[in-house]
Amino acid sequence: MWALLSIDGTTIAALVVILVAILVAIALVVSFKQIGKRNQKMASKTEPKKFNLRMKDGGYITRKEYAFFNAVNSALPKEFIAFPNVSLSCITVPTSDKLAYNLIVDKVLDIGIFERDTMTLILAVDLIEPEATSDVFHYIDDVTKKALQSLNINLLEVKVQQVYDPVVLRKNLLNAMPDRVITMLKTTLQ
Repeated sequence: MWALLSIDGTTIAALVVILVAILVAIALVVSFKQIGKRNQKMASKTEPKKFNLRMKDGGYITRKEYAFFNAVNSALPKEFIAFPNVSLSCITVPTSDKLAYNLIVDKVLDIGIFERDTMTLILAVDLIEPEATSDVFHYIDDVTKKALQSLNINLLEVKVQQVYDPVVLRKNLLNAMPDRVITMLKTTLQ
């Protein structure tokens, strides 16, 4: 009977390799299951089961911003369109390192003036509340100014008023636009 159970060294080595392979496979299966459970927990943490939200008081923009926004759209030539609260991250992409981009990713322009045909930003407008007590209107920060300069976008600062003279506003908007845009306008008017 012992003759049937005689195992040489090669057979023992093969059995050890098979046993180690089985143990490694079991360890991998257990590890993948734990990673899957961890990913499920992370996914559930990033998305709540219930969203407790409400609409912002005053709507998308304030009444003063809305009055100015309407005045700008009325004063603009038909080749242009204005949008409020333009996020710089929606109109830019990083060109090399993301450090500068990360600094402007949450920056918002009060009003962006775009060429209607190409939807290219040509002018940024900063609406300024003359009284420092308002936290809605503030001067644009230096980081945003540097970003606009690197994009070759002019900045027009306008103080909040009760009523906007459309002729004066149109003149100020056109004076702040880049020369290439004014040239394009002159060409289309001829």
